[in-house]
Amino acid sequence: LTPNSKTLSVGSTFNLTITIQPSNASDKTITYTSSSPNVATVSSTGTVKAVSRGTTVIKATSNNGQVGTCSVTVN
Repeated sequence: LTPNSKTLSVGSTFNLTITIQPSNASDKTITYTSSSPNVATVSSTGTVKAVSRGTTVIKATSNNGQVGTCSVTVN
């Protein structure tokens, strides 16, 4: 999952990039979650939006249990 950390201003957005291994995996489903959605939200496609000041961790989890994280700081 890239980037693994990001600093944003309130109201700004960025897109997460995920690399699925192996590239020919039959199930490429990813579920995104935010540990503090009041700080930053994440869409089903990996777009992160800064909501209010603070920090949160965005987690991307594959159906086979692999996890990637991105620490987000909102100023």
